[in-house]
Amino acid sequence: MKFILQGILIVVLLRVSEFISEFFRLPIPGSLLGMIILFLLLETKVLKLDFISDFGNVMLKHLGFFFIPPAVSLMVSYGIVKGSIMKMLIILVVSLFIVMGVTGKVVDRILKEDH
Repeated sequence: MKFILQGILIVVLLRVSEFISEFFRLPIPGSLLGMIILFLLLETKVLKLDFISDFGNVMLKHLGFFFIPPAVSLMVSYGIVKGSIMKMLIILVVSLFIVMGVTGKVVDRILKEDH
């Protein structure tokens, strides 16, 4: 029962954040806004980590499952993207390094503020 309540809480939080994003016409997707709200609720101790940890752990354990539909879609569309594979790989590698660099800088800045 606790697991179901945890899942319901996460889904309700997602739906509320999507509503807020659409209602106020925010440039932030509802799912991202939901993660920010969840982070703030956890950080301010309004929501205890124990109350969502079981559901979160199961979702993390099965995270790879959520990547299957996009992978199958890519395989089905291979004929369309066949001529652009090199461009896509370059974009993928460049964006990977940009994301890693920005993430590293953000983590450094957060760690420097804590000390």
